[in-house]
Amino acid sequence: MAAEWLAHAIDAVQRWIAREDGPGRVAAWSDLGVAVPGGEGQLVVDRRGREQCAIVEACFAGAQGPEHEPAYPVDELRDDVGVLLLRPPQGLPERSRHLWVRSLSPRSLREALRDGLRVAGPAPLAQALAEGRLSGAPADHPGTEGLSGEQGEALRACLSPGVRLVWGPPGTGTTEVLARAVEELVGAGKRVLLVSTTDSAVDDVLHAALARMAPAAGTAVRVGAAARAEIAGDPGVSLERLAAPASRELDEQRAAIAAELREIEEAAEEVERLRVELGEHDEPVYRAAVARIEAERVLDGLGTRVEQAQAEADDARRATMTAATELRAALAARAEIDPVRDALEQERRAVEGLAAIAQRQDALRLQLRALEAEERSAGWRGRRQRRRAVDAADTELRRFTVAAAEGRRRWLDAQLGARAVLGERGRADVDAVDARVARAENAMAIADEEFRRARDRLAELRATVAEAQGWGPLTDDDRRLVSESEERGLPARHARLQELLGRMEGADARREELAAEHRELLERARALRSGAVARILGEAGVVATTLARSRSHPALGHATFDAVLVDGAGAVPLAEVLLVLCRATTTAVLVGDLLQLAPALPDDAGPELRRWIGATCFSHVGIGTPDEAVAHEGCVALTQQSRFGAGLRRLANEALYERLHDADAPPRTEVVLIDVATAAVPAADGLVTALPRALAALHAPDGPVGVVAPCAARAEAVLASFRDHGLVMGVTADTVHALQGREFATAVVDLRTEVPDDGQRAFGLAVATARRRLYLLADGAAVGAAEAGPLRALRDAVERGEVRTWSAAALLGTVDPPIGPVEAAFAEVSAQLRELDSGDAPRPIPEQRRSPQEPEPSGSEEPRDAARPVG
Repeated sequence: MAAEWLAHAIDAVQRWIAREDGPGRVAAWSDLGVAVPGGEGQLVVDRRGREQCAIVEACFAGAQGPEHEPAYPVDELRDDVGVLLLRPPQGLPERSRHLWVRSLSPRSLREALRDGLRVAGPAPLAQALAEGRLSGAPADHPGTEGLSGEQGEALRACLSPGVRLVWGPPGTGTTEVLARAVEELVGAGKRVLLVSTTDSAVDDVLHAALARMAPAAGTAVRVGAAARAEIAGDPGVSLERLAAPASRELDEQRAAIAAELREIEEAAEEVERLRVELGEHDEPVYRAAVARIEAERVLDGLGTRVEQAQAEADDARRATMTAATELRAALAARAEIDPVRDALEQERRAVEGLAAIAQRQDALRLQLRALEAEERSAGWRGRRQRRRAVDAADTELRRFTVAAAEGRRRWLDAQLGARAVLGERGRADVDAVDARVARAENAMAIADEEFRRARDRLAELRATVAEAQGWGPLTDDDRRLVSESEERGLPARHARLQELLGRMEGADARREELAAEHRELLERARALRSGAVARILGEAGVVATTLARSRSHPALGHATFDAVLVDGAGAVPLAEVLLVLCRATTTAVLVGDLLQLAPALPDDAGPELRRWIGATCFSHVGIGTPDEAVAHEGCVALTQQSRFGAGLRRLANEALYERLHDADAPPRTEVVLIDVATAAVPAADGLVTALPRALAALHAPDGPVGVVAPCAARAEAVLASFRDHGLVMGVTADTVHALQGREFATAVVDLRTEVPDDGQRAFGLAVATARRRLYLLADGAAVGAAEAGPLRALRDAVERGEVRTWSAAALLGTVDPPIGPVEAAFAEVSAQLRELDSGDAPRPIPEQRRSPQEPEPSGSEEPRDAARPVG
């Protein structure tokens, strides 16, 4: 039997794939648009109203894409109702703010579903659901304090073996039940897979569970882009942050390369900016004008300076001639006294020679006397030895005395000859002449240097005059050009441009080199993180992600878990639910609203498609109404709600839910019917976008605002009006099919359309999205005349006094407002709407179209144009 149900399911999915055009597997890089600055250092890409895609990888790059330009990582990515909030790396160049993503195409998600079913092993829980067999009443469990009886039973279902359903209408506490279940299961050592259809729903449950558990890092792991900032920024929960240490060293290298790339990009951007700012500025023409202005200023006083320089040069030349004359005289005096200088030198040598002879003779005499004394004091044997030394010394003295006599004669003759030359002149005369020569030489050097300087100054001034005269006459255009250029800072910009151009030489080659190195490091870092991701997910106590990622993430493809908890299962194709149940070994609980709009299929879909794709887990087991959910043993029904007030609860019951009842202290929900039929036709056309926009602008500070439009085209028109008026964060508009199950502090439901076959269900789902305020835009006369359907339920609520009525004509000021005090909300909306009378033309509703780069919707995320209009 297992093979049989799998074969049928696989065949149905294959047929589903055949109906989907587009690429399979992971799509190529696509540009989601330029990210613009948001708050708190974030960048924002507005994707509201466009087909959402399962992002596998994201990065920042230029308009050419990451395969052709440097890519920068997205440090954090969150999806806030179609608005992507991005944390960029520090210093991201402005030209690289395009958000590029690789995403799973709708076809690839369906192929992943088929492939997952093909490799599924024995899966008793999936088989039980496929065969329509749900487990019975759950086992008792003591830990249900703080929960209602129904919620306690739902918690026990999550903790008991088997497969069960939980019908959880809006506001009935499914988030709290699932969070408690995760806490209990992980505390008991069980591995849990928590999945839902949207990132925000996954985060709501995980955030509530983390608040109760306070787990260690890696115990609870969030896979994919979180919607909550607390989840995305938690280093102990976010899978990307948990895996980051594995590639930290490579990431630091990439960061250094990215910083250098940013410097190059910033320099290139500055070059382009300077070129634009300089415009037609001609630097040579500017410099010539500056030179003519300077030449005129110089020429005004240059004549006197040239004359003065000429006079100084003449004086320096005469001083040089005088110094030269004195130098020649001093040199002549030195030549005349040179014989005296020679005689003085000769006398000095004679004196030194005579002194040396006398000194040597005295030394020989002293030596002889010493030897004679030693001879007298010695014995007879010693006297013979010393006698010979005395005789030798005496001989030496006699020989020197003879030679000394000749030497003295020669030195005395030389001395006498020198004195004959000297006469009355002496050393002082020679020194005086030498000092005169030194003074003359110094004076000559100084005079010569002064003459050279004066001559150079004169030549420089003459050259300046010639240059200044060469620039030609100064004009008023020159003065105006220089004044305007300097006032605009153009010369400084030109200098900066030339400096940057010098630094940018070889920048293109360096950029390519760095980009290639950056890509290589990125691939290596991905490989390291991939191994870390597999380990982290294998050790995690609870893994939280979306249904799409649970079947497309490679590390989850073959993982098994003790318990699988599926939130939002009421609108998920049965085949998708069966695949995720193949991961469960003990417990599987499917939580959702059975009254949500089922997956849309074309009219010609065959029985296999309708059974496995068009059916949900509820319809597959025969549960299609609240009564059937209450009666089924394998389904726990939650009927006590605490989201909205009693009046809105009664309206939701009459329209759809039937069995909801209030908690002990239900909140107060304000419900207002705005009768748009009271406005004139042109104004009514403008209200299509202006009224939702005014209401969103008023209430956005109090919490999220959702506009439920009757069709995708009108939703797109409302979103365009939001963008035109700067309404980005916390406001959205879409069809009921896209917004069912969501919760908004303020909901605006547009009822201006014909009632379709399932209008009653669509109306009930739409009004149940509101928490504090609900605005219903409708034709008041049609509401008053309604005898059945959603408008009759609204009529009854108005008659009970649970819905107040505003006149669109009164809001526009064409009729008087209602008698009595005018509430602040009415006055504020009225003031904004009156802009229509001052030229705020109605925005036309565009035709539906899809960008070629935008992926088709996938899985349970059905096409927006397939959504049903609201009654």
